[in-house]
Amino acid sequence: MKSGTTSSVRCLPSGCFPKDLDIFLPRATGEWFRGFYQNNLLIEASYFNKRLNTQCDTETLIESRDDSGLRGLAVLEHLDWDSRHFGLKVYRVSPVLMDTCLSAGERRDEFEAIHKAVLDAAQTCGARLLLRRLRSNRLEEIRTLEALGYRLADNVVIMTATPIANPVSLSAGITVRPLMTADISIARDLMTGSFSLSRFCQEPVLAERGESVYMEWLTNAFSDPLHPPIGRVVEFNGQFAGFTLWTRNANVDADVGCALASLDLFIIGKNWRGRGLGSALLLDTLQDMADAGAEKVEASTWINQSAAMATYQKVGFVVRENLLSFYLDLEMVA
Repeated sequence: MKSGTTSSVRCLPSGCFPKDLDIFLPRATGEWFRGFYQNNLLIEASYFNKRLNTQCDTETLIESRDDSGLRGLAVLEHLDWDSRHFGLKVYRVSPVLMDTCLSAGERRDEFEAIHKAVLDAAQTCGARLLLRRLRSNRLEEIRTLEALGYRLADNVVIMTATPIANPVSLSAGITVRPLMTADISIARDLMTGSFSLSRFCQEPVLAERGESVYMEWLTNAFSDPLHPPIGRVVEFNGQFAGFTLWTRNANVDADVGCALASLDLFIIGKNWRGRGLGSALLLDTLQDMADAGAEKVEASTWINQSAAMATYQKVGFVVRENLLSFYLDLEMVA
């Protein structure tokens, strides 16, 4: 592809796909979850093709192309749950893909053109808030987002570990047991104040109902009695001190090529910290995951949660990447 080539950007009609999408996807990259797909462009392309076809009724596609074909692609997707919970129209910009052949200068130009088209499409849809989550090394795109008025909402550290089915040695007074439906109330109490660094609590128009996202998440996890969530509770001298909640998804396994467990919640009550309970709980949870057949575990926390980070790393988690969340309040740019 020649430097300086002029491209055109447009929104595609509903239900339409770029005519050369199958050619473009195997040479396009850029999303934060690529590490799941073994950094394999063909596997990632298969995932995106499936995702675009599955969600075509709830999203808008924006393409950038020149005479040689597609240079970039972005998707504007309506977030149904977020919109209902917060009472305003929330959209996500994902994926945003670029041809790997583009130079840094060409990528900057494409990001600017595509994101301006996304902004126009969002205003046409009546969106109030736009979310863009991306790797911290996407500097060209980050600069574009900031120039358009996006604000950084949170900085999440993504970590992975290999679960090992070794018995956990617990100190005196510490016990670990399965998480049960009867634990919901005390678990909710323990969670209060734990999410102040999340994007839901940091974004001004969402902050009032930000923490309730996680409270509702916990309640919903127990809503299906036929498929209860998996979790562990740590107690100190018989008192509930913390818990984990984790999930397995066979459909995700097929995409990533291994049995993956996701650690969705890891909470130690503020009155129980500094006693080694977090390490004991995580080690026990990793053993539980290994017993369930998990080959890899993913977890995340906010970058300023230094104590949590230290606990994760103590039991074997390693940092994979940083993930930034940006929001754009369209009332601020109208």
